Order: sequence, then C-alpha cells, then structure tokens
Amino acid sequence: MHEENTRMKASQYFQDIIESIHSQNVLAPVDEDAARKVFFTDQEWMLPSGRPIAALSAAALGALAYSLQAIWNVRRGSMAGIASARVSQRGAAIAVRSHNYCRIVDPPRNLNPWDPLSGLYEAADGRHIQLHCNYSHHRGTALKVLGVVDVPDLGRDKVSDAVRKRDALELETLITEAGGCAAMVRTSGEWDSHPQRRALTQPPLVTIRKLRDTKPLAVGPTRPGARPLQDVKVLDLTHVLAGPTATKALASHGAKVLSVSSPNHEQIEAALVDTNFGKRSAFLDFNDAKDLEKMKDLLKETDIFVQSYRPGALDAFGLSADALAAIRPGIVYVSISAYGTTGPWAGKRGFDTLVQCVSGMADSESDSFAKPKHLPAQILDYASGYLAAFGAVLALRQRALVGGSYSVDVSLARTCEWVRNAGLAEFDISQIKMPTEQDVADLLLTTPGTEYGKVQHVNHAIEMIPEEFSPRFELPTCRRGAHAAEWW
Repeated sequence: MHEENTRMKASQYFQDIIESIHSQNVLAPVDEDAARKVFFTDQEWMLPSGRPIAALSAAALGALAYSLQAIWNVRRGSMAGIASARVSQRGAAIAVRSHNYCRIVDPPRNLNPWDPLSGLYEAADGRHIQLHCNYSHHRGTALKVLGVVDVPDLGRDKVSDAVRKRDALELETLITEAGGCAAMVRTSGEWDSHPQRRALTQPPLVTIRKLRDTKPLAVGPTRPGARPLQDVKVLDLTHVLAGPTATKALASHGAKVLSVSSPNHEQIEAALVDTNFGKRSAFLDFNDAKDLEKMKDLLKETDIFVQSYRPGALDAFGLSADALAAIRPGIVYVSISAYGTTGPWAGKRGFDTLVQCVSGMADSESDSFAKPKHLPAQILDYASGYLAAFGAVLALRQRALVGGSYSVDVSLARTCEWVRNAGLAEFDISQIKMPTEQDVADLLLTTPGTEYGKVQHVNHAIEMIPEEFSPRFELPTCRRGAHAAEWW
C-alpha cells in the first residue's frame, strides 16, 4: 500500500506541473496519451528529510519525459512513437544527489564542490547564517566583511568567531551589498510575510511566453535511429547547478549542446565533471568584440539558448531575450535565476542552499538541537533544471506547430515554493539514513576515456520504451574550453 501511495503522490505532482504550464494558454494541446504514458516505479526512496524529495524529483523528470513524447509525435512522421516512459523514484532521489556520487575512478580523485568555509554559522543574536564561499570571489568578499585574513588552511573556527560578533541579518546585508553571497536562516512564517515570497505567488512553476511571431520552423528532418531532440542545437551559458543540469538533460536525448563560458570567469571543476556529459565546451569572452560577434554567429543556428546569469546581466552584450529573437527568429530563450524576475530580490545572487535558508526550508529540517539543516539533496537546483528542459522542449514543439520565438523562465525560489507546498511528512524520519555509495551501486555507471580519466556518475532515472529512446550520452564529459566555438 505504501508503494502505491508514493506512486500516486509522484503522479499528482506530475499532473500539477502539466496543468500549470498548459493553463497559461500559450501552448497547443498535447495528446492526452502523452501524460498517460508516463509511469512512476519503485517505492519512494526515503532520504532523511520530511520533504517528499523522491516523488517531487520523479515528477519533474516525468514532465521532461512528457515533453519528449510531445515533440517526438510532431517530428517522427511515419517512424515509431514512444510507447511509454518509466521514471524510477529511487533513481530520481539519487539523481538529485548526483554530484555526491560523481568521482574520478582512474586516476583516483574525489570531487567536492564545497569550499571548507561554506556552510551554516551561528551569529551574535543566536540566529544562523549561511556563507557561500565556493567561488573564490565570494569567499574573499565574505572574509573581507568579517575582517578575517584569508590564509592557507584557514579553519572555520576563526570564521565562526567573527560571525558571532555580528547579528545574522546585518551580516547578510553587508555581504550581499559587497557582492558576496550569504543568507540568514528564516522561519517559514518570516518567509511567508517577505515581499519576495509574495512576488513568487504570481508566476507559474514554469513560465512560458511568446516573444514574437514567426513562421512555423521544424527542427531538421528525422531519419532512422533519430532521437527526440536529434539535431536540436542548444547554446549553454550556465553555471552550477540548475542550468548545466537542464542542458545535460537535453543532451541525453540527442541535442547538440555547446557550453560557452569566459576563460576569465571561475567555474567549479568538481561540478563540471558531472554536468558536462554529452556536451562540447568552448571559451568566448564577451568583452572581446570578435568573440561577441562569434557568439552572435552561433546564435543564428541556435534552437534553444539557456542562460543562468542574474536577470538583465546579458542585456549589455545585446543578448536579451528580445534581442536574440531578432537575431534568430524562432529561438527558445530559457532563463534560470535564483529569485525570479520580479520583486525586491529579482537581481539577488543565490544558490540552492541559500534559497533553502531564506525560505524556512532549512529551519524546518532542524535537528533535535534546533540547529537548521539543509535538505539531503539539492532538489531546487536539479528539479529547476529538469523543469527548464521540459519548458524548452514544449516551446520548441510550439515553434514547429505554429511558429514563434519563446521565453521560458524558471527560478530556484519558485521551485522552492512548489517543494514547500508539498508539505512535510507526518512520521518519524530520525532513523532514516543517508544512502551510501554501496547502497546505490546499481544506479551508478563508470565511463572510461574522458579527459579526466574513468569517471563514476549516476545513471539515468528515465527509461523509454522502445529502449532506443532512453537517455544516453553520445559524448563523454569534457574540460572547459576543450572545443572550438562552432557547431558540428
């Protein structure tokens, strides 16, 4: 009975996603069979959290599977359709912990994207604050505000002592204004009354709108052995973790994904090893006129453009949604932000764990000593990535049917509202243990021959029938800037 109930839970979350995007009256109807062909398997994989992480993650992946069926039915002509898609709740729970299980096997190397100073600290007023130090400039900003000199092997003790001299909200404000990233842990009640939370009650989970009219534009001819996103060209201007997850998902279903980043911008290599599967990667510096022109040349053939800069940050380079719709009629412009595009925090820097802190989610996970904790998975990042891919595919289908250029907007904070609305478990979770690598060995793959050597990573949680439509990567993971900035 419990297994059946958890499947029903995932199915309901899935239906909510589908109804939300179609309620915007932008998309042409999708055959009802597409939703009926998505099935959820396995009992919910219990992680040590009161949130239904497995069911929610499976629902987001199910939405992606739904969109793939929808676009394939438009593209396939006389070729066979997708009979069904099965999403493993157990696999989905591990998929949203993917970076925890990714490592370089040969030569042996563990990957940890977390800086030793990142994490939760108690402030002078007894409140807690999270410092996000995974990027060196964010680490430097936080330490400068705290008056701590950064030296090799700097320990958390000195940082803790400095944090205890200030109130949490004061520190959040000072670090944010200095260009860093920090978040005071709020209660759910405090977040409910916050103006940014009120701004998040209006937009749908995935917002889609038409930018301008164009003629219908198909995505290349299909051919024997083609996959749902075969020949779809995706330009990836994202960084950890939601954006790269979205483009990795698109790559796993046949899209050509070119990741573009500046050689002058820091990236977290430990995250790239996991998220660069299926992609090529090139350097372009938008402050260089020639590189910016090269970027605009690439855009002329781009089907889906995915970016995770703060709202408005790309406008100065002529890369806004409206500008790209003029450069490339029929483009699908996907934006992933921390707090959305409206409200007082629309331009605020943010990451999954910071959103967990401000939203009351970390407070609700408090242990028996009333210390806040993060969820045992970065579901805001991963689910937002899957939802962004889902919206992009449906927008591409719409372009093929009736034409148009489209924007798709997803934010971690809006995804957080979706997770919060799912509620908390009404049973004791204290005895539930975090799954070890041994516990999930059957869900892991090893890929040899990458630029890093042999890499262990999490297998796909979606299975398509026929098997030829199941996700797989045609390219191994790669280092940043390993390829030329050109389509292939």
